[in-house]
Amino acid sequence: MCRVVRRLAALSLFHFAVVFGQSDPVIRSSWQIPNADLFLIAADSSTGNVVVAGRTNENFIVTAGAYQRLLRGGNDVVVAKIRPSDGQVVASTLLGGGGEDLPTALVVDRAGNVYLAGTTTSRNFPTPETAFKRTTASGSTSFVARLNSSLTALDFSTYLGGRGTDRIAAIALDPNGFVYVAGTTESTDFPIVEPAFQRTHSGGSIFVTKLNGSGTGLVASTFLGQGSVANIGVDLQGNVTITGTTSSDRFPTTPDAVQPRKPASPFTHSDGFIARMPPSLNALIYSTYFGGSQNDVLVDSEIDAEGSVYVTGTSFSRDFPLTNTDASIGTSGTVFVMKLSLPRVVYARALRGNNSTTALGIDLAPDGGASVIGLSTGTHFPTTPLAYRRCLPSPLSGRPVPFYTRLNRDGGFLYSTLLESALYESRHLTAGMGGELLLLSFLPTPQGGPFVLTSLPVNVVQRLDFTAASPARVDCVVNASTYAPSTVSPGLVVTIFGSGLGPAAAAGGSIEAGRVTTSAGGVRVLFDGEAAPILYASQDQVNAIVPFSVAGRSTTRISVEYAGTVVGHVILPVRQALPGIFRLGATEQGVILNEDGTVNTPDQPAARGSIVTFWITGFGQYEAAATDGAISSDLSNVRLPVTVSFQDQRADLLYAGSAPGMVAGVAQVNARVPASAPASLRVPVNLTAGSEISQGGAYISLK
Repeated sequence: MCRVVRRLAALSLFHFAVVFGQSDPVIRSSWQIPNADLFLIAADSSTGNVVVAGRTNENFIVTAGAYQRLLRGGNDVVVAKIRPSDGQVVASTLLGGGGEDLPTALVVDRAGNVYLAGTTTSRNFPTPETAFKRTTASGSTSFVARLNSSLTALDFSTYLGGRGTDRIAAIALDPNGFVYVAGTTESTDFPIVEPAFQRTHSGGSIFVTKLNGSGTGLVASTFLGQGSVANIGVDLQGNVTITGTTSSDRFPTTPDAVQPRKPASPFTHSDGFIARMPPSLNALIYSTYFGGSQNDVLVDSEIDAEGSVYVTGTSFSRDFPLTNTDASIGTSGTVFVMKLSLPRVVYARALRGNNSTTALGIDLAPDGGASVIGLSTGTHFPTTPLAYRRCLPSPLSGRPVPFYTRLNRDGGFLYSTLLESALYESRHLTAGMGGELLLLSFLPTPQGGPFVLTSLPVNVVQRLDFTAASPARVDCVVNASTYAPSTVSPGLVVTIFGSGLGPAAAAGGSIEAGRVTTSAGGVRVLFDGEAAPILYASQDQVNAIVPFSVAGRSTTRISVEYAGTVVGHVILPVRQALPGIFRLGATEQGVILNEDGTVNTPDQPAARGSIVTFWITGFGQYEAAATDGAISSDLSNVRLPVTVSFQDQRADLLYAGSAPGMVAGVAQVNARVPASAPASLRVPVNLTAGSEISQGGAYISLK
């Protein structure tokens, strides 16, 4: 067998972590709210209370003096104000008529008054005599309403729509008390106020409408292309920004747009849009597409006092325009976060692990940064040191795991964590008065249906503060190359996540007498009492190498010891091998050298037919017995038979064994890329060791 052996000096096994800023949220309080399906949340700046809204088909218990005490229809709107200090409901009311009433948008003004918009099938939805519109001929139309700060009076309420189906998706207030709503309508007679930017309805049209502060009349109203609305916001100058998603190739844009035309694609696909209009709604100040050649969905946005636009969504376009290079868009879905100071893009960042991620919401922190929540199904979602949860010990019953990420004003990581709980879905978030995160989620009932009398979900409001680190604990042990949890193998490089594991100042491993030592920064990791080589140790992460002596065991007890005290332990199964290819940062690109010595990237693809080199861990034992922690100098093949494939094309394996200059447990593979392999910037590399298949996704770029 021909052995082409290389050293990769750039690969440091003493620190796999990317170090970001440090903060730590802990769940300070959690309140369950039964008998209602809640899905909107906002902060009341006048009192610091949390405002939630949704619907109920039960006689939800309301507070004394509530505007509406009894259920009037199949589902009525429910609104509640919660005191964060103790979870007490300080005010609550119902609102609705004899049909089905659903709130779809919520905002609270500086005086604590609550503005709601939604859809209704009620012909008797409560409206005062002065309302702009008191009757409806539609089966399902929209409403806009305002309740006073104590939820004891209906200040105004009006229908809004035409003879078709109308749906308000977002609501906002301007500094002068005018109310803006945006959504979609099938009504060709939806009320338009001249001079409007667009007067013609085109089926599924977006509408933008401005009401006076008393709900008695429309100040401005216009159509705006085809699509769906994510949010609407108003800056201090009164300019209105609308964001959303469109599949139309005729959405109106301006000449200075970042993307004035829809990206070309052989099939119909969706892209995000960002549009800004003056208070009169009779013109476009700025409008652009934003996306790539696959489907992109913009789900939420916020506008700051300076008029900057923050958006988040989910992209499936590998050509989605990004400014950060530490992550890429994956075909299974990737969260994007963008900030625009129109028309300039300040940043466009991707958030993803090694599988799909989905955006759910965005909010602005008091320091001008953006807070994002979403769901991840991967094992390698990027978290920051001292995160509340950097990994989970096991999947949540196969469901996606919620995450929370906070960026600074320039799009850099301040904090990123997984949210450990049995919450089925994180519904929405908002920033509290002190900068804490307020998260609204729900637990499904066993019966499963949220609209059956006995099956309404239990809603949970969590208040997460940025405070001290969590108590000492071991959360999970993962393969350092793939972040796959819960199993180990002989010689596997592992990452242990937790809290209070080691020193505040991170310590790297050291080498004595040609071996990596079994202690770093006062930290030891014991496998059934045997000390393992330590590569890196900090208070929430330790990197170690599983002793080769665990071979043949069914399980092993892993204990983390700091300053002579056992912090925590886990017991995990042992497999003969768990192969995983090391990757470049948070991307899915493997750590691979091309034949000319360059690092393989989409900008530097390997030629088909050439020899490439990559590094893995988890091959198990070698033909020559390996010494724990030893720096390899001799070549030794791995014991198990190895195969390598590029997509489905079997490669000619030249070498699979110890990596000169690297610690035992890190193996090197040299293989010739098949000439029949696809020419693509994203070709999966698959390998087997015996019957064990490589974990996680690793890709190579080929030309």
